[in-house]
Amino acid sequence: MRWVLVAALSVGLSAGATAAQTFWGAASTRVDEAMTEQDVIANVGSRPSSVTLETCGQTGTGAPWPCKIFTYGSSASGLRIYFRRQGTSWTVDQWHMLPQTETKDLTLTPARG
Repeated sequence: MRWVLVAALSVGLSAGATAAQTFWGAASTRVDEAMTEQDVIANVGSRPSSVTLETCGQTGTGAPWPCKIFTYGSSASGLRIYFRRQGTSWTVDQWHMLPQTETKDLTLTPARG
């Protein structure tokens, strides 16, 4: 997943990305799987613009699961981070840049292991 974000960042920068896109692209490189909410806030350097609780994985072949979503910035230019419940804490499962320019389905799947 990390290489996709770097490739998307490179394409965005060459196409004349805004300062906000550049900032969230750089912030996305500081996110890693299994980070806690607190780790993400510390590494990104700010609290998210919005936090929602949703059911993820509804369109894939896996079972639906509860997820927490941090959104930084806006749907026009931002970063979205999906968390999965691991015991008593929430940990990063997946993240992507906004707007999402990928055409592939980013259906979230159950954590490995």
